[in-house]
Amino acid sequence: MSTLSQRLKRLRDSGKAPQSKTRPTDSTQQDIHNENPSLESSPPKGSAVPQGTGPSSPRVSASRLRRFAPSVSKEKKKTDGQRPPGEGWREIAPCVWERSLEYHHVWRSPHSLRFLLPSDCSEMNLRFYDLETTGLSGGAGNIAFLIGLGWWTPQGLQVIQLFLADYPGEPQLLERYQELVDGEDAIQVSFNGKSFDSHVLQARFLLNRMVPFSRRELDLLHPSRRLWKEVLPRTDLQTLEREVLGVHRKDDLPGSEAPEAWFTWLKGEDGPLEEVFRHNAQDIVSLALLLTHLQEWGCFMPSDDGLEPQGMAPSSFGMARQWQMVDEQWMRSWLEWGWKRGERRCGQELGFFLKRQGQRQEAQQIWKEILATGLNFVAAVELAKDYEHRERNIPRAIEALEGLEMLPLSPSHRQALRYRQARLLGKLEKE
Repeated sequence: MSTLSQRLKRLRDSGKAPQSKTRPTDSTQQDIHNENPSLESSPPKGSAVPQGTGPSSPRVSASRLRRFAPSVSKEKKKTDGQRPPGEGWREIAPCVWERSLEYHHVWRSPHSLRFLLPSDCSEMNLRFYDLETTGLSGGAGNIAFLIGLGWWTPQGLQVIQLFLADYPGEPQLLERYQELVDGEDAIQVSFNGKSFDSHVLQARFLLNRMVPFSRRELDLLHPSRRLWKEVLPRTDLQTLEREVLGVHRKDDLPGSEAPEAWFTWLKGEDGPLEEVFRHNAQDIVSLALLLTHLQEWGCFMPSDDGLEPQGMAPSSFGMARQWQMVDEQWMRSWLEWGWKRGERRCGQELGFFLKRQGQRQEAQQIWKEILATGLNFVAAVELAKDYEHRERNIPRAIEALEGLEMLPLSPSHRQALRYRQARLLGKLEKE
């Protein structure tokens, strides 16, 4: 076996051995920089070297970063100066477009608004609005790229759509929106706007360093839910359109697909953006129709020979709940009418109303009538309270509670029932 020195000599003679490391001369150093232009040359002697930017710094130079940066096309995007799809658009600011639509078949209702709003409110001050956003949840990154506004005119309903063609135009979009809804008497009308749309707008005003403004708002989701929750499986706007208003959309783009349509537009590609515009305009029209329908029901007095408004009728209990915030006499009329038609919840609420009014005998009669139709926890407990405290008849109070344990009660109700029965039995033993 040859020694290590002999093996090394043979390798050197063949030219495969590593050469000794020597510091390159200045010319050699210059050649290295010429071959690697991404490396920064050393600063001249005496110049100040910022910390972390010297040759031995782990920080990558800007020239090297540019080598890995994605290439940016110098061609203008398709959205730059490109008109949105559809007719009537005009550019009112860079990246902000606006158009006006008129719907002569949508007339405002001459009825009073006191069913939903104070009686001193003018219908001409109502501003229907709906947003199409980049997301379906809250958050600072959620942007409204389309704002639809509508109001009644002598000719019908006028709809204004504001479209954001690119991000830089958002401040001008918000300013134009504020101009259209400005006025101390203006009232915004929305569907789920109090929980979503108004919060998106407020966040966008703040993030653009603009002073947010607030207006009174009527959210039609809440009265619609009160009126039709018991008769419809869902109370979203599309269900109300179909079942209550008789409006059937054809080839409608779901709102969940609107964000992707806008992002496709930003990429300069064709997409269903025009369908988003139609969807938004129909939402505004449906808001006006829904408000008119709610007003018609607000003016309807329940009676056997009364002419009901067209469309699916709301529950009597829902109408009573809505009138409870405005007029108790109308509330009582709806509760009586609903109970007459066999709605148990109307009977229960009517019994509570009579009890609050001090009409205990009338309330007791309601509880008895409810129990005559079958076991009912609320009616039985209220009747037991009346027997115990007003008539001082403990046996009748115990009898009123019999059979309730067979009902599918909640744990709290079952516990309350056992406690009441034990307390009444204790009283009976002491007599």
